[in-house]
Amino acid sequence: MSLNEARPARFADIPYIIALGKKCHESSRLFETTEIVEDAARNFLFTAIKGHSTPASLMSMSVFVTNGMENEPWISGVIIGLLQPRYFVMTEAVVTDLIWYVDPDMAHPRAGANLLHAMHEWADTFEDGPVARVHCVNDAVMNPRVTGRMFRMAGYKKTGEIYEKEAEQ
Repeated sequence: MSLNEARPARFADIPYIIALGKKCHESSRLFETTEIVEDAARNFLFTAIKGHSTPASLMSMSVFVTNGMENEPWISGVIIGLLQPRYFVMTEAVVTDLIWYVDPDMAHPRAGANLLHAMHEWADTFEDGPVARVHCVNDAVMNPRVTGRMFRMAGYKKTGEIYEKEAEQ
């Protein structure tokens, strides 16, 4: 596997994905008010990796990763996708990323796009109807201007905005 290829995650990747998640969290605007609960993160990743199926089915998740350096075990990028019904139209689906992060210090410049492409290829195995692609870009981790430009170049159109309200303590 080359540096910029995405591959399905394995259970052995979980500690490396959590380490990447910590780096993502530290760089986010959420760092001051939230913390990562490693046991919960581990259980979530285990469930997501276990649930990865091909062909994709409604309410299934996928996890893809990229490696940092040739033959090194650590992970430089991760995307966790969810295939869900398109509103109440059960014969159409929407794929979206629940988590999408690439370490800017370790990853190949195309790693983020390759993770997205791998998730889309997985979603396209859904046999019961068409699959739309919907991605929310917020400023917690990403630069919306840069990421938005990538989506527009790939043929996406902006269809709304994101509104967020912090949980009350």
